[in-house]
Amino acid sequence: TVFAIFVLLGKFFASGAFNIVHIFTAELYPTSIRTTMIGSCSTIARIGGIAAPWVAVYLPDQGSFGRDVPLFIFGLSSVLGGLMALLLPETLGFSLPNTFQDVEDMEKNGKSMWTCVDPRQAGVEKDSDVEIVVDQ
Repeated sequence: TVFAIFVLLGKFFASGAFNIVHIFTAELYPTSIRTTMIGSCSTIARIGGIAAPWVAVYLPDQGSFGRDVPLFIFGLSSVLGGLMALLLPETLGFSLPNTFQDVEDMEKNGKSMWTCVDPRQAGVEKDSDVEIVVDQ
């Protein structure tokens, strides 16, 4: 039963990551290439989905790798993807970019990814029950 719980949690987080890719991709690219980039990211995600059973089932059966190698591949790629996501600009408070100049402005004037954790870093001040957003 513990194994089934971990399998279901893995499927839950994988589908959540897939949905986040769609949302974040739409927020990062300008209007002129937005749909193309969403399609490209979706295609790359589908290639990963196609390769996953091969890595999990057939790679250990080749005999030259141990049974734990697929776990290391999946774990390392997940951690690497999560760390790389921290390098992406925060899109909170920005409208969707229409031009490449808007994307450059978002990156130049962007906030840290950690502003979601501590809103005071984003220039948001608390005043009793009302939030006042201060332009930086």
